[in-house]
Amino acid sequence: MKFSAHRCVLSAQSAVFRALLYGKMRESKRSENVLVEDVDPATFSVIIEYCYTCSASITPDNATSLLYAAKKYHLPHLEADCAKFLTDALDDNNCCLILQQADLFNDEALQKQCRKYIIEHARAVMKTSGIGHLPLRHLQDMVECDELALREVFIYLTIFWFVLLVCSVTMYFTELYCIVSCCIVRFLNFAHASDAFVKTLTYTG
Repeated sequence: MKFSAHRCVLSAQSAVFRALLYGKMRESKRSENVLVEDVDPATFSVIIEYCYTCSASITPDNATSLLYAAKKYHLPHLEADCAKFLTDALDDNNCCLILQQADLFNDEALQKQCRKYIIEHARAVMKTSGIGHLPLRHLQDMVECDELALREVFIYLTIFWFVLLVCSVTMYFTELYCIVSCCIVRFLNFAHASDAFVKTLTYTG
């Protein structure tokens, strides 16, 4: 799909577009089109809309892809708008997926908001299938967090559920099981574990 836009408008909004269109990069030759390889057409059309109007139609369907594109083309205000939209849209079912995307995009502020939501709504979040999207390092952080006011048996069952969910879409069952088992040994206090937790660990282990 091809898009038509004024070079001066795009370059005025984005230093990346300026380099592409007026710099020494290959795409800066006026006789050539700019090739967009990793942003889908629908998202790129919103980027062009933003460059012309300084506003964008952010929706649940395009928020994460638009956040990526805003970072790629260095549009900080649009990036902030997308992050705010995703923060406001956080719920029990999508918070882990949004955290996964924030982790992928290296958006620390959005990661912080997602972790905060997960900690505050841990019991409800851990009961959803969305927990399978939680990056392993964030699962470790969550289990280690002192603010996570949950019984160890519930945490363990959540980790076990996490393993089953992740292994349903990967072939690394043994590797994942070993990693998560190490998390349990490292972060849970066996010396003070309840009888219910010990029984559950024995049953599932």
